[in-house]
Amino acid sequence: MSPGVRSLAHLHLHRNPAEAVRILERCPSAGVAELLAGGAYETSARVLALLSPVVASDCIERMPVMARCLVLQASPVPVAAALLRVLPESSRKTTLEGLPAQTRKRIDRVLRFPKESAGALADPRALVLHEENTVDQAVSLLRADGETISATLFVINRGKRVLGAVTPAQLLAAPGDWTIGSLKLAKPRTVSQGVPLLVLVSDEHYQGGPVAVLDPSGKLVGVLTEDTLRTVEKPKAPQRATHLLASIGEMYWCGMGRLLGDVIAVRRTSEATREANRA
Repeated sequence: MSPGVRSLAHLHLHRNPAEAVRILERCPSAGVAELLAGGAYETSARVLALLSPVVASDCIERMPVMARCLVLQASPVPVAAALLRVLPESSRKTTLEGLPAQTRKRIDRVLRFPKESAGALADPRALVLHEENTVDQAVSLLRADGETISATLFVINRGKRVLGAVTPAQLLAAPGDWTIGSLKLAKPRTVSQGVPLLVLVSDEHYQGGPVAVLDPSGKLVGVLTEDTLRTVEKPKAPQRATHLLASIGEMYWCGMGRLLGDVIAVRRTSEATREANRA
């Protein structure tokens, strides 16, 4: 790309980030990462926040460490944390070390969610659809994803707000030129990123499909997939009170039986001793 074309591209990113994102998502991640790494970091941070999670995470992973640190520093903390989660541990550590202490502290606080919390296990790279995607584009994304197709796909706007959910069956039945936002969207199942997974899997409302995980501002940070939820062992149901009382009663009467047996044995021994003394 010539310097003149690159300058025009950066100017377009700055002035029309939402429009530019629609084009960037059709380009190879390596080229997008190079473009964002060479632009104004505040603009690149805005663009990354608008890109789909899969594309954004691919871009941040391909950026040079210095550029990556500057872009993350200009990003909102939840966005920066979500992007860092997808990096390999060594790259994540190097990137955090390159950030200013205050920024690192804020991001690290989000990254340190309890191991079994919704925020810690949410997948920021899970496939989600934008409301402006056409049905044909959505079907193409599903085919390109290469993973097991989820029974529910979340629909978001460019502000990362979850608008609803659709099923693959809906996409296959709808006209290809319709936008996803024009379809009848189901009410999404969402949860705060700090909720423990044991609490989540015990609630029937969250069973039978993926769950969108939201940050404190209500923006999507990732998806708890069906596979992830299946790996969480449900807590065992507590014993019924009647069973507990029966057990206590059984223990009580067993103990009383032993005690009475000991008393009877002592009495018999005492009576035998008295009779022997009389004789």
